[in-house]
Amino acid sequence: MNKILYILLLLLWSFNSNAEEIVTANIYNKPYSSEGFGEDNQELEGLVKKWNKAHNERGLYTFSDLYADDVLLYGEANNKDKCIDKKMAYLKAKPDYYQQIKGTISIQQNGERAKCSFVKSVTINQKTKDYPSYLIFQKMKDEWRIVAESDLLTDNNLAKKAAKQQHSKKTNTKN
Repeated sequence: MNKILYILLLLLWSFNSNAEEIVTANIYNKPYSSEGFGEDNQELEGLVKKWNKAHNERGLYTFSDLYADDVLLYGEANNKDKCIDKKMAYLKAKPDYYQQIKGTISIQQNGERAKCSFVKSVTINQKTKDYPSYLIFQKMKDEWRIVAESDLLTDNNLAKKAAKQQHSKKTNTKN
């Protein structure tokens, strides 16, 4: 658990350098674009839209094309097959599941790695809820693949859980 949390925090930290610019870009509803990455940004935005569409169409093969061999899925390390199995089982259990991306997709790129942040609006049982979400892509053999998928609500819950467990360990050690 600590290793997963460490990896997650490391990934989040590695993309905080341009946070102020991204917040400013989102306030004015303008997509973030770092100089020199325009072509990659267009490709990444297209991949995020493809990922979104795969959820609504239950696109098993699309997911397979998008994910890397190893994926950190909502704080849990999985291989590609397990990741897709979990996703397909969830979608099968929620036949009315529908999601869409609201607003702009903010892209932060750091060499061969990119974080795409967006608001995912999810409808289940005729109830809609928005989640500030992100996908982290890694360029592998000239193709972008998803290596991490999560949302800020899940990240906060995992951080609280880890802090509680850490506090519990410290308390038990003192006794």
